[in-house]
Amino acid sequence: MASEKLAELDRLSPDPGLASLQGQPISLVSSMESFEEAEAIHSVSSASPIRPIKSLTRLRTDGLKPRNAPSVACRRMANIPPVTLGDKFSNFSSDCALKSEVFNGTIEDSESVDKFTNQWAKEFSSDCALKSEVFNGTAEDSESVDNPSSPKQKLGSKWREYAGCNGWNGLLDPLDANLRREIIKYGEFVQATYSACDFDPQSQSYGYCKYQKKSLLSKVGLQNSGCTVTRHVYATSGVQVPPWVSTMLSKRDATWLARQTSWVGFVAVCEDEKEIARLGRRDIVVAFRGTVTPLEWVENLRDIWTPVANARTTCHPSCVDVDCDARVQSGFWNLYTCEDPHGRSVSSDVLGEIQRLLEKFEGEEVSITITGHSLGAALALLTAYQIGGTFKSRNSIPVTVFSFGGPRVGNRAFGEKMDEMGVKVLRVVNTQDVVTKVPGVLERMGQSYCHVGRELRVNNKNSPYLKPDADMACCHDLEAYLHLVDGFLSSSIPFRSTAKRDILRLLVNQKSNVLLTAAKSGYHHNGANFV
Repeated sequence: MASEKLAELDRLSPDPGLASLQGQPISLVSSMESFEEAEAIHSVSSASPIRPIKSLTRLRTDGLKPRNAPSVACRRMANIPPVTLGDKFSNFSSDCALKSEVFNGTIEDSESVDKFTNQWAKEFSSDCALKSEVFNGTAEDSESVDNPSSPKQKLGSKWREYAGCNGWNGLLDPLDANLRREIIKYGEFVQATYSACDFDPQSQSYGYCKYQKKSLLSKVGLQNSGCTVTRHVYATSGVQVPPWVSTMLSKRDATWLARQTSWVGFVAVCEDEKEIARLGRRDIVVAFRGTVTPLEWVENLRDIWTPVANARTTCHPSCVDVDCDARVQSGFWNLYTCEDPHGRSVSSDVLGEIQRLLEKFEGEEVSITITGHSLGAALALLTAYQIGGTFKSRNSIPVTVFSFGGPRVGNRAFGEKMDEMGVKVLRVVNTQDVVTKVPGVLERMGQSYCHVGRELRVNNKNSPYLKPDADMACCHDLEAYLHLVDGFLSSSIPFRSTAKRDILRLLVNQKSNVLLTAAKSGYHHNGANFV
């Protein structure tokens, strides 16, 4: 029965239980609360293998919480032998197609249901206990901590090395395990900006964040990150839409097309004492999403040089060196500096919040980490540039950028100024990603665009799960980037066999670019590691 269902894996995307995962966080184990729910599932499935399962609605993506699960949890789980740490994820998802049908109440094979639910509940309980140990810092087994979505090994006194103080020398090839986990962690913060943004053009809140600051990270599955969002960040396009557009289009379509201000990310700070101890400092995180609105796309194409020295912001008018020859692409700079009717801009939002947090935590060991994907990677570089120039007196505070699939932003003088300010940049680049090759390197007005910082190069052709001819969207997809980083070991071993990141989200987002045979094997052996 299971083999027949696995043969139908290519029909996963239309399934309502999996289609609902598009663009959403997948968190199979988010807290010990899920352990009680696993007990409840086991209790019901053991009593009657058919009817109770039909009463469960499809899986939710914010913690795997069946909405109609019984309120009384059976304690029979306590007598189930635990799964060893080495086998923690080996059989967690033995049949994803069967799982989907079970939870949608369409399968009639009582023997399959009973076998599936009992085995699933056992492994789920063991996985919950394991993740509880990892997040509490009590797990001793190195393999149990080696989870790319749960970077819980203490960085200790070496944290500055992972923040790039030595340019990541000796850490990139082969890729250091701790650095890999930190890169993926910051990638998950960027994923949060996509998950929290309203992409529905028909929605009145199109382009804005769906959640409040305090609940944002928990809503997108990052409740165990130890961080709290302290500020929403909004970008405004400098492109003026002609008045006749509103007369030709419906009010809703005109609002969608002419949306000038949109939510692009957040500022967060680590407030969990255990996470601060693990990191070796208090980390301030700034995360940016990629392009969403039509006017953001227009700004991406405004390939005109803008002298950074001419820019001024309302909160920090003298943060840029007027003698600097640095120039950047005007569209990116417009999105970074243009103010909305309320006086908000990316520059003022971020710099004002950074200053407030630095004053609040004066005297503590603090770092500033900025991360982004695509357009967000460009905004991350501009943010780091201004932070480095604004807080020159705080030289001991490291400013680090982890970017994914970012375009070129400025000229050589821009990069040299970043180096002079001590800003460290690590760019994750997919060889097949066209976005990382634009704007071009041809000279304009005696200037040419240059990349900044160190590069970690991956290649989707090295993944056994992705088709060699994957399309442009897949090559630029953030989840594909995190998948490739998780697999990368060294230039001689471009994709390790022990990669642990689950491919379920990649399968949902990029089904047409995934090798289904390899995907089934990977889903068997890797388990689910989203946090």
